[in-house]
Amino acid sequence: MKKYLSIVLVCLSYFGFAQTNYVVTFKVNTANITVGSNGLYLGGGVIGGANAIQLTDADGNGVYEGTDTLSGAGGGNFIFLNSPSWSGDWGTKENLAGLACADASNYNDRILPSFTQDTTLMFCFGTCATDTLCTTTYTPSSCGDLFFSEYSEGSSNNKYFEIYNPTSAAISLSDYTVYLSGNGGSYTNTFTTNASIASGDVYMISTNQLDSATQAMADTAMGYPSVAHFNGDDALILVNGTDTIDVLGTPGVDPGSSWPVGSGSTANNTLVRMIGIDQGSTDWAVGATEWDVYSSNDWTFMDSHASNCHGATPPPPTSFTVTFRVNTANITVGPNGMYAGGGVLGGANALALTDVGGGIWEGSALLNGSNGGNFTFLNSPAHAGDWGTKENLNGLPC
Repeated sequence: MKKYLSIVLVCLSYFGFAQTNYVVTFKVNTANITVGSNGLYLGGGVIGGANAIQLTDADGNGVYEGTDTLSGAGGGNFIFLNSPSWSGDWGTKENLAGLACADASNYNDRILPSFTQDTTLMFCFGTCATDTLCTTTYTPSSCGDLFFSEYSEGSSNNKYFEIYNPTSAAISLSDYTVYLSGNGGSYTNTFTTNASIASGDVYMISTNQLDSATQAMADTAMGYPSVAHFNGDDALILVNGTDTIDVLGTPGVDPGSSWPVGSGSTANNTLVRMIGIDQGSTDWAVGATEWDVYSSNDWTFMDSHASNCHGATPPPPTSFTVTFRVNTANITVGPNGMYAGGGVLGGANALALTDVGGGIWEGSALLNGSNGGNFTFLNSPAHAGDWGTKENLNGLPC
């Protein structure tokens, strides 16, 4: 009997079936749409109805994601849908008609590729992009009023910011005012001038303590106190007459030490407005997603700005969506969940991770691809400074 059982077990092992179902993570950038009140969904084809899988944007960067378990060999179709109200609400799906990624014989839905392992698929809503970078198409007359194009919170009082003119004509600054809202307080410092900014040019405002070589490039160097003497928790506001047209931070709010921005924050970093941005934003929840982040005292882009508004050739992207995935098999995750933080990410609870199954926790952030930096994983931090919860890598080569 034992011999017979051994033979059966060997046979079952030998003729075992290969795995064909895998966890597929779908990510889609919504930069070119306004997500409706019902949220963003994945559906159609092999997924199901119009509201089969709700996608979420945990870190607020405009990239929505969700998972499904699918056969890697079966192919099939799927589609993204903006704010469907029920499972048959197909009028809300993205329009891919005429695009190479549309399956014309299956309602112009997307085509699911083959895969042989757990897979992440990345898209831009309504386009054939195979990543989560939505290329902005420049349309003459699409460019708005003046806006902040660079913000440098360097060491000590090495600070400056720039205002950019995206229009086709010079603009006088006589009707414009810059305000500083310090520590969530009233607009205690202001700046006005009768100078003008040429089309496609910037106006640079610095402290008069900025290093002399850089200060020489400034259009105005100001003594303390001034709008240029900001810290990471101070908001800058650009006003045209009585209309606010751009903000850095949230006026009237004290965030503590800084506001999160992209891969960093407004403290001790240089922020450069992304090339595809053509106007200011008065909603900081939106504005905070519009900046590339560089290290403190990096003034590479000082005194100029590249923009689609002036036919600029986009440089290689400097910010990319980075997915952090960590296996927690060797720990018990605490009640507050898993986080990534520290270094280029921010506080101890900077990036909340989601349990995607099997003890794997995952989250995404927009990070600079060239500057390097540090990060760590943290188990159940209670607040941004709860560093006692971070993983212990002492003595390890990583």
